[in-house]
Amino acid sequence: MTSVHQEGLNMKRFISMVMMCVWLCGCDSQPPVFVDFEELQPNNFFSSSTHKTQISIQALETIKIYSLQVNRGHCPLIHSRIPHAELHYGQKISAVVACEELDIREITVNTDQGMFTFNF
Repeated sequence: MTSVHQEGLNMKRFISMVMMCVWLCGCDSQPPVFVDFEELQPNNFFSSSTHKTQISIQALETIKIYSLQVNRGHCPLIHSRIPHAELHYGQKISAVVACEELDIREITVNTDQGMFTFNF
């Protein structure tokens, strides 16, 4: 092989390696939000017997939250300030849903950076 041909092959390999590295580095699997939830206890004797769970979403970077879906929509939101909420690092927002804590299997958060699904 000629040295020019060898240099061309080396350059192709180098470019392929760089492209693969860029592609792999761009695949950030860390969601930009942290999701947690806890069951709310009735606050008095006359409270509804319906089980309610509070879901908290905490930003791990600046993000806009468009919507929240629990158990693929089978667990309705009772109280939420989530649509189009903008959060900065460390800020939290919460929603209350009409289901038991133990029944929550999936929470999907739709953001300006994509949809993120958390399974429990």
